Amino acid sequence: MRCFVAIFLVLPVILAGCGGSSSGVLNTSPVYADLSGNWNFILTPSNQLSFGPILGGYLASANGSVAGTLHANGSSCYPVTQDIPVMGSVTPAGVLTLRSATVAGQILSMSGNAFALTGSSSDAISGVFSGTYTISGGCAAGENGTVAGTLISPVNGDYAGSLRSDSGLSIGVNFDATQTGPNADGEYGVSGTVSFSGSPCFSTGTITSSTIYGQFIDVTIAASNGGTMQFTGEILDTEPMTIDGLYSMTAGNCAGDLGGGTLTKL
Repeated sequence: MRCFVAIFLVLPVILAGCGGSSSGVLNTSPVYADLSGNWNFILTPSNQLSFGPILGGYLASANGSVAGTLHANGSSCYPVTQDIPVMGSVTPAGVLTLRSATVAGQILSMSGNAFALTGSSSDAISGVFSGTYTISGGCAAGENGTVAGTLISPVNGDYAGSLRSDSGLSIGVNFDATQTGPNADGEYGVSGTVSFSGSPCFSTGTITSSTIYGQFIDVTIAASNGGTMQFTGEILDTEPMTIDGLYSMTAGNCAGDLGGGTLTKL
């Protein structure tokens, strides 16, 4: 019996000393999808009696941990300016769970499947999420339903399109965009210059302030005539990426002008 024991004790040492044995060891470290970026979550209540809010903002993921800050649009219980901090995890299989801090007495929980579309030909979406949500506490207590999420690609590059004034005037737009951020509130921004054609009041403009969270974008442009253009719109899930929205002019010769249009990435 002692001989058998000796053999079993010595055998691992012999095997470990064989040249090249390390190459046969399998790497069992888990691999997690990188879900970092600007997310947009559309919540649909199960009672179908009302439209749920749309949440947008920054999520960061590393080694299975996920954290970020979201903002709600279209909610009577979450002001759009209110930060909604969230934390959670993602498994190697792509199961994402998020839970918010207590905000106005409410806790939001989401769970579902998330996938990063690395290498996708899509110019507007780089990840998707499908799952469910519940809200406990506060004025939205008991609300639950389904969630559809998208990880939206950065608003970078050249965009072109036209804005149509309520007066019938058509204004050509060329926009050179560079996305910035996120900031401490989970919001992104965009910087760049804008050129206009067909406007009797201005020919160029510079972005002075901006906010992007999820699909929503709000940009303030200082026009060359001293006026200010406010553009508020949505980043659409299309290929190529498009931005659809409304504008209004304050100050300058075109003050009071209103309209809307679409910009498409070139």
